[in-house]
Amino acid sequence: MESTLGSSPLLCRPSTPSTRDDSPIVRMPKQWLQDAHDALQAVERQLREAQSGAKHLSRALDDADERARDAERRAKEAERRTSEAEAHAHEADDRAATAAEHAEQAEASMREAAARADEAEGRAWDADARAKEADARAQTAEEQAASASARAEEAERKLEEEKQAAAARIQELETQLAGLRTYQEKAEDRVKALEQSNAELEGENKELTASKNALEQAKKELMERLAISAFKDGRKPELSSTTPAATPGLRTFPSFFGKWGKGGEA
Repeated sequence: MESTLGSSPLLCRPSTPSTRDDSPIVRMPKQWLQDAHDALQAVERQLREAQSGAKHLSRALDDADERARDAERRAKEAERRTSEAEAHAHEADDRAATAAEHAEQAEASMREAAARADEAEGRAWDADARAKEADARAQTAEEQAASASARAEEAERKLEEEKQAAAARIQELETQLAGLRTYQEKAEDRVKALEQSNAELEGENKELTASKNALEQAKKELMERLAISAFKDGRKPELSSTTPAATPGLRTFPSFFGKWGKGGEA
């Protein structure tokens, strides 16, 4: 914003003799006009500084930008009022006071905006610290994830090795089981053969037992007959003097006592 007081026709144009006595500005002290002009320029400088500061702060805070625009509008209003003061110089003092009040308000707004900017900067620092902390936690999590992935790969490799070893062991056990089944089948066949042989042996044993009993009975009968024959003949019984006719029961066992001859000798 540029001041228009320097080019004001009321301040720069010399008064004509016909209107010098009638102009209200001529009747006012020149020093008062100069003070009012300086005050207005100071107000304009303050307003421009406030506007510049508000524009810089508006990048961070929208509220400060709105207040800066409001200050600019007020500065334009002050410029308009300054232009009107060229025609209405008697109102310049009040309007200058109003502009000064507006400048104070702008300064207060600027200070408030600066405080908010400091607060925002502090929050930014806090956010940056939290971001760094989060980054550190993320890096730690990535390292832990990488370590867990490596452990998982190692466990998977060991599991695969164990699976292969278990598969080989299962194959070996299946081979052994097949051999055991073959051996079991052979053993069952052998047991059946042994059971059959045992049954045959039991049958033969029964036959031998029966033959033994029959032999004992035949021997007993033979001894009785020999004793009776010897008692009748009055001599000691001898097996060689016994004839087959005297011992008819011996004819059924020729394999045990041999064949009988005509002379009574076996």
